Amino acid sequence: MTSRNSSTQLWLITHYHENGSLYDYLQRTALDVETCLGLAASIICGLVHLHVEIFGTQGKPAIAHRDLKSRNILVKSNRQCCIADLGLAVMHSQGSDYLDIGTNPRVGTKRYMAPEVLSEQIRTDCFESYKKTDIWAYGLVLWEITRRTAVNGIVEEYRPPFFDVVPSDPSFEDMKKVVCVDQQTPVIPNRLFSDSVRLRRGLGGASRGLQFWGTRLQSTHGGATSSGWQRGRGRVEPGTPTPKLLQTLGEVWGAWGGLGSLGRFGEPWHHPKHRSLFAPPPPRFCLPWLR
Repeated sequence: MTSRNSSTQLWLITHYHENGSLYDYLQRTALDVETCLGLAASIICGLVHLHVEIFGTQGKPAIAHRDLKSRNILVKSNRQCCIADLGLAVMHSQGSDYLDIGTNPRVGTKRYMAPEVLSEQIRTDCFESYKKTDIWAYGLVLWEITRRTAVNGIVEEYRPPFFDVVPSDPSFEDMKKVVCVDQQTPVIPNRLFSDSVRLRRGLGGASRGLQFWGTRLQSTHGGATSSGWQRGRGRVEPGTPTPKLLQTLGEVWGAWGGLGSLGRFGEPWHHPKHRSLFAPPPPRFCLPWLR
């Protein structure tokens, strides 16, 4: 707030990120594996923070983004990401159980819409449904990031998800046919499998780093049990949102670790190979996303 010529002015000051959006960054920059993991992990940390309701004087409601995509993610100078453009976000407070979704649940960028949105079967009265659509979109962003990651000296040009099966500006019906009728998902580049051991180790380290972050969140804002968040003053939102996101992170990233297809980005993915995702991490992967 400033005053000029006896007139009060309100200024909004924000950070400037010269790297621009993740979409822009991937257009011009090829990634190594460590940068790939740093970008991916910082995005999921931001998504965890949005999805969790925090109580107290410095608290906030639970938030689902509803338009997560590479254009709405900014890359900071330290090559970590922050989530931007919450114009379509929906908030939920457990105390009032109120959802401010408006009259149209079909919002967001069509290319990144989840199957339940495209099929118009999403539960519009359930906040968990909107969190799951964010996870679907995050899976597509992961595909964009890994496509631009160099493995054995090979890296593809940037392309948006489903670039080979829909027009540059797909309609709602275009995406519905591809995702719901044909049940297509983006193709994982074969070159990623040639370095699957290194990727799994790195992804496992990133996952453990996120578990450390989740533990810190719990200790700051409330306890947790294996069956759910404890109810009480200063708690984090019940319903195990953070563990669920951590689990989904392992499920989504597990597909890159040596399996042949993605399946449903947001659905459980059970496979014995995924156990290697949660092996003890290299030290360098444990703390960077807490800063």
